[in-house]
Amino acid sequence: MNPTQHAKDDFELILNDIVPAVEVLLSKSKELYPIAMAVKADGELIAVGAQLNNEHPETQEVIDDFVNIFSHNTQYRAVAIAFMGLDKKKDVLLIDFSHKDGSGMQFQLPYKFKGFKKKLEFGAPTFSAFDKVIDLS
Repeated sequence: MNPTQHAKDDFELILNDIVPAVEVLLSKSKELYPIAMAVKADGELIAVGAQLNNEHPETQEVIDDFVNIFSHNTQYRAVAIAFMGLDKKKDVLLIDFSHKDGSGMQFQLPYKFKGFKKKLEFGAPTFSAFDKVIDLS
């Protein structure tokens, strides 16, 4: 399903907050546990924490927890989960967006650490359709 303008606006709202947060986390530790943000039904943007008891969970375990938190939760109109991945053997930040209108997108942002100080640099972002949309109804 193609995203509505409302969905695109919500995705942009999240993107404008989640990418800088990821940049800080990656710059400090050179790794990233999945993080999540959501737009509540009233338009408020919030960070959402995982609800795991494990101090060092696997990446997929954290992602699955976020999916469980968001699934069928009508208090959210848009959600996003950001995590590290690989695309053609290159590091990439992946952000999976889901909207209550049933649409979804994946934002892909390549990154690398460059130079002696390992400065974080981002490449050109891309968007693609996303078929693993979380049901927010």
